[in-house]
Amino acid sequence: MPARLYLIIILVSFTSVAWACGVKPTDTPIAVSSPTPNEQLAPTVQLIINSTLKLGAPLELRWRLSNPGTQPIYVYSSLLRETFGADVEINPEIKSIEVRFTRLEPLAIAPNYFPEVQFIKIDPGKTEEGTHTSHGPSKGLITYRSNGSRMAELRLSPGEWAIRILIAYGYEIESFKQGSRSNEHPINPVVRWQRIAYSNPERIVRSLVRGDRDAHIDHLVSLRAGGSNALGNFVLTCRICNGDEKRDENWQSFLRRKAPDDVTYDLRRKRIDAWIADCPGGAVLDPALLSVVDRQVDRAIAAFDVALENIRALKQRGG
Repeated sequence: MPARLYLIIILVSFTSVAWACGVKPTDTPIAVSSPTPNEQLAPTVQLIINSTLKLGAPLELRWRLSNPGTQPIYVYSSLLRETFGADVEINPEIKSIEVRFTRLEPLAIAPNYFPEVQFIKIDPGKTEEGTHTSHGPSKGLITYRSNGSRMAELRLSPGEWAIRILIAYGYEIESFKQGSRSNEHPINPVVRWQRIAYSNPERIVRSLVRGDRDAHIDHLVSLRAGGSNALGNFVLTCRICNGDEKRDENWQSFLRRKAPDDVTYDLRRKRIDAWIADCPGGAVLDPALLSVVDRQVDRAIAAFDVALENIRALKQRGG
């Protein structure tokens, strides 16, 4: 076979193998991306939080900040380390909570007290972490939204929520120092200086707890519709569902209307059916006895609250 034919066969074979591997013969090797000198990358923000939110306890979360770039990052840390001052944005429509360790807009009025401005310096490849605990219980978290001439209070309701945190950062702090002005809110120079980074959202469940005064015991089948005070006819509900929405409606149709999807409906229906099955015939609860029990529970909760306040006062007095 002529040498020229051998050469053609070799070239054709090489081209076939190259295309089979998904690479054109004329392609150049692809370099793996890595930070270049002086490259400025946003910090990686990680949120660690318990998946169950207890309204009677403070909001507790853990944050972890990493620098993937090649230059130092400065993070505004005053509100990360304080028990108050963080801005909480609650959106009941999409069930989201955003904890902001800064402000997104300048504030016009200077406060009587606000934490002194501090920064965390994170060197390239390094990580800083810490915890944040709210000053009061989670049930005290409120977002105010203008509703015409009134201000609406937005609070946490039962169900699954998405929570994320927001931090302020920059690559230097000289411009912050030079941009500070007298007689203004301490956060305003930070707002002018900052860049924003978010964590990924984490899922949490805001559960109903009797002691939170937001949980009611409701009849599955109302007395007016022929229900009884049997134990199996009682379920735990939120105050809005019990007092304002369900009333005498059939509980299956009400559950169908309130469940966001078929999976949630089936899960909740099975739990209620299992509860009813565990109370066959059920012991009938005397309404008068039930009222006495409720009063005793309320007294116990009130006594506990008083004792807790006394403990806090003694702790403050002792320094």
